[in-house]
Amino acid sequence: MRAHTVSDSEVLDFALRWSRYGGGPTHEIRERFGMSDREFFFRVLDILDRAPRNVGAGTAERLRHVAHQRLWLARADVPVTIAHRHTLGTS
Repeated sequence: MRAHTVSDSEVLDFALRWSRYGGGPTHEIRERFGMSDREFFFRVLDILDRAPRNVGAGTAERLRHVAHQRLWLARADVPVTIAHRHTLGTS
């Protein structure tokens, strides 16, 4: 768990870096941000709802898509690893 408050830019940077691979491994989200997948991807959606100026419309749409996929998986309590990226349709 992190000792400092996680900034919006840290969350978006991570989400963007991993967006083409299904959003990043569950364990890395937990280790880096001290959040569950649900908490992290709800945070991503919250940030995007506030329309950050440095995120273009296409990028925001891709991040929303990944976040919704991961929230759907989190409902079933499915931890995501790098191996899942192909099943998420983001390869």
